[in-house]
Amino acid sequence: MIIVKPSALAKKALGLIIQRVEEKGVRLVSIKTSLLDVHSIEKKLLEEKEEKNKQELINAKKIPCVLIIIQGKSAVNVGQDLKKEFDDLIHVSLNEETAKYEINRFFEKEEIFENEESDGNYFLKKIDKKEILNKSIKEITKEFRK
Repeated sequence: MIIVKPSALAKKALGLIIQRVEEKGVRLVSIKTSLLDVHSIEKKLLEEKEEKNKQELINAKKIPCVLIIIQGKSAVNVGQDLKKEFDDLIHVSLNEETAKYEINRFFEKEEIFENEESDGNYFLKKIDKKEILNKSIKEITKEFRK
C-alpha cells in the first residue's frame, strides 16, 4: 500500500508517482482520497511548541492524501523503490503483513477491486497502442466512440 502525502499533492507530484507505479509493472487495485488521520494530527498539535508549525498542521488537516493499493509479485519491492525516489512525499507498507493491516484500516472491502493482469486490448481495440502515447485524452475518447 502507498499513501501519497498531502505534501506530494501540494508539490503536484501525484501524476508522477502514479506514472512510476504503472511503469513498474504492478497493478492498481484501488485508489482513493482521504483526509489524514485527525487523531494523529491532534496529537502532533499538542506536542508542537511553535505557533507557525501549529498553523501548518491545522492547514494540513484540510488537504487530502491519496491511498493506493498495488498488486503483483514485486509489489513490496516496487513500494520500496518508490520510497527511495519520493522519500517523505509518500508512505509505503514495509512488507506484506503491514500492507494487509493498513489496507484493512483504510479501505472497505467493496473499495478493493480485482485487477486481472491484462494488456488492455479490450479497451484499445480501435486505437493503435503505439499512437496512444502521442494523443490527448480528448482525441483518444473521440476515436474510441467511433
